[in-house]
Amino acid sequence: MVPRLEAHLPELLPFARELVDDYHRETITTWEAWHERISMWWTPERLDLADRVIPGWRLMAEHPFGSNLVHVTSVVAALLMLPEYAQLTPNQQRLVEWIVIFHDVAKRRKLGLRDHIHTFRSAAITGGALSALGFPVTGEDNAVLRWSRMTYDATTTNAKGEPIPDNAALPRITAGIRELFGWDTSTGLIVRGVLHHQTITNVEDDPQAAELTPDEIRRYISPELLPILRVFYLADCDAWVLFDLDNRSQWRQSTLNVFAAVARLIA
Repeated sequence: MVPRLEAHLPELLPFARELVDDYHRETITTWEAWHERISMWWTPERLDLADRVIPGWRLMAEHPFGSNLVHVTSVVAALLMLPEYAQLTPNQQRLVEWIVIFHDVAKRRKLGLRDHIHTFRSAAITGGALSALGFPVTGEDNAVLRWSRMTYDATTTNAKGEPIPDNAALPRITAGIRELFGWDTSTGLIVRGVLHHQTITNVEDDPQAAELTPDEIRRYISPELLPILRVFYLADCDAWVLFDLDNRSQWRQSTLNVFAAVARLIA
């Protein structure tokens, strides 16, 4: 049984359901009102609780230039709206909820620049945090710490000189996941979901900075991870365009098409 998010952050999912109700009733109709509603809900006490559960949450929430806190909360709400989420098993639903909560925990944008390296760094934090939340970890603490540091530091630069995840490190990173967390275990699936939450280009106009090759997709995206990752990508896309219905529809269809192709690739 996958540990429940509600056991650690009991108010978050009920609040996300309130947001969904407000969205469907059109009580909230603009991004500005949505942003304000979420920002007001996150009191210092709620931030402190989340930071005890998710190491680095407060740093993520208070970092300028990114609206990280609003975005992650929006992804939770967008997740609950998806028919694909409703079609998952209860354990799969819990897995994708944890992926949503952890996926941007290391994001530190700079003014005018995107943070491409937060994917691996968020995965590193996730791997180090899950055992305290009741997830099984087979490796000793020192081994997990070494893996986390190696994953956190796995960066390179692109042609523009921008830091990006170093996919050349994926064999070492994934070997550590297999050894410490298990490949398709609940722990392994969450860590891998966070690790790969920006490695597949699902919207053509917004290519990923460190995209997996077809061979890497076959190697790293398992049939067990695929439905969970697909639902995450759908929710993450929706969260950016909740009040832009044309783009929301286009991005959703593009994501569905891309993941249908991924399913054929790994079949």
